[in-house]
Formats: sequence, C-alpha cells, structure tokens
Amino acid sequence: MAQQMVTKNEALVGLRALLEKTKPQIATALPRHITAERVMRVAMTSVQRNPKLLECDPMTVLAAIVQSSELGLEPSSMLGHAYLVPFWNSKRKCRECQLIPGYKGLIELSRRSGQISTIQATLVYEKDEFDFSLGLDPGLTHDPFMDGDRGEIIACYAIAKLKDGGVQFEVMSTHQIEQHRARSASSDSGPWVTDWGWMAKKTVLKQLCKLLPMSIEFQRAASLDDAGEIGIPQEFDFTIEPEALPGADDEPEADQLGGMEAELEQRRETAKQNGNGTKNPVPNEMDALLEEITVADSPEAVDAIYEREQRAGRFLAMELSKIKRACEETKERLAALAGE
Repeated sequence: MAQQMVTKNEALVGLRALLEKTKPQIATALPRHITAERVMRVAMTSVQRNPKLLECDPMTVLAAIVQSSELGLEPSSMLGHAYLVPFWNSKRKCRECQLIPGYKGLIELSRRSGQISTIQATLVYEKDEFDFSLGLDPGLTHDPFMDGDRGEIIACYAIAKLKDGGVQFEVMSTHQIEQHRARSASSDSGPWVTDWGWMAKKTVLKQLCKLLPMSIEFQRAASLDDAGEIGIPQEFDFTIEPEALPGADDEPEADQLGGMEAELEQRRETAKQNGNGTKNPVPNEMDALLEEITVADSPEAVDAIYEREQRAGRFLAMELSKIKRACEETKERLAALAGE
C-alpha cells in the first residue's frame, strides 16, 4: 500500500512538472478568456478526483485538458460538460486519457453556431401521450403522464428551433438506442449503466445535430465522443514541441529519429502539393489569413476558412491554434452583432 502511495505521489509530481514545463505552449493554444493557470488547476483537480488518470500517459492527460479548454468545456462531474476517462490503448499497451463530452457540453456547443434558438432532448415513457409524424408535414406532440409512475422509457427525441423559425426533430426508440449502445466499447460499464437516460439523450442529440448548422467546436467534440464510444484512441489538435518536454536534451533513440524523418518528409510533400516548396508560410500569409477571418461576414464563412486551412496543411499545430482562436473570436463578434 505504501509503495502504491509513493508511486501515485511520484506520478502527481511528474504531471505537475510537465504542466509547468509546457505552460508557455499551453497558453498559446488556449482561447483568450482561459489562462494556463486555470488549465493547470483543472488538470490537478481532475487527477485527484480520479486517481486512475495518474496511470495514463501524462501527455494524453495534458492534451485532453487543453482540448477541453479549447472547446470551452470544463471537465467536471458536477457541471456535466465533459469527462476525463482512462482508456486502455491495446496497440501502445498503456493507458491513455480520453476527453468525453457530456450531454450538457454538447448542448452548449450546439448553440455556438449562432443559428439555433433552443435545443433539447426529452425521454418518453410508456404512459405518456406521444405521437409524431414524418413526410411533407412533420410534427410531434408529447403530453407526459403526471399521475404516478410513468412506466418504462420507450423512446427519446431531440428538438431544435432555429432563429429563422425552422424546426428540426429526431426520434429514436429504446430499441434503436440499445443498438447504438451495443456498438460502444463501454456498453456494460460507466454511464450506459449508471446514467442510461443521459446517454440516450446524448445519442439522439448527436443524430439531430447531423441535420443542423454546427460550429467547428461541436464537430470536434462529436468526433472525440465517437472515438471514445467505439474504443479507439482519440486524436487531439494540441501537440507539444519536443524541446518543451522533460528530458528533451537526452539523445533520441533510433525509432524516434525515424519518426521525425517521416514527419519531415510528410510536411515536405504537403508543402509541394500546396505550391510552397519546402518552406513554411511566411508571416505575411498568416497576417493575410487573420485579416480574411476578421472580415468574414458569417459564422459559415469563418468555418469554411478554418476547414480549408486544415485540409491545406500549410500551418503547423501551434499556428492552427492561433487561427482557431481568431475564428472563435470572429464568430463571437458576429453573434453579438446579430443579437443587437
């Protein structure tokens, strides 16, 4: 027991040292309203509440924390916006930390498109009066039974009202939800067992949002959630430059050098395809791109610019973080103007 306590304390100290060492890069990747100190406090609180996170690769804990902050979702069981979950990577033979967005977090992100007025998901019980129709004149009515036990859950639906007056809804039966659950790597444990209703709501909400205008943040959160559901490693936007890592002065091993060479070759190929030779974009190109984002006249235009640059591969991870922050700030400004 004492040995286990020492090991956990060492892991906690190691994670804290990693956070301190990478603090400048963390600050660069974060939105303007979130500080690196805040991220570090959230990280330490999270691992203290869930000690199993100390068994994870510390870089994945850091990446999950930063990704959560970039999305504006604080990992907290009390808020229900997002959760940090240990995950066994069978290929790497180690535990990794995954960021799993919660139902409330997805609701929050869905509203950031600026085009949604209200959005929610609701459970339907067998004693409720419930009916819906599709086709040319779709509609939905739901009168909950209020005089006692409502019976078993038979369905769940999600409704979104758009600011232009349009309405979209999605309905799933418990059978359909259970089919989705069966594809989850954690179908017999975790929230599918302890909080089935909330997981059902999140499942239907994600189906509905495929029909709606969604922000980049929601799309990113949904992809992270999908990876967590089926039990595959998540890919985070945030990366740490090698010189910032503890022990970076050590001599690299042969397989590390091979990986570096492969990454450099991939960057050269990407640059050639984009007509840039082997050079990174010059500062004037970054300035021009930031100006293009600033003058964009709609959230859709901002999203299109960001998606274009992601596909082009002209910029490195840290530069993409800067571009992403500029997109978020422009969309917030556009949303504020639309509300005036």
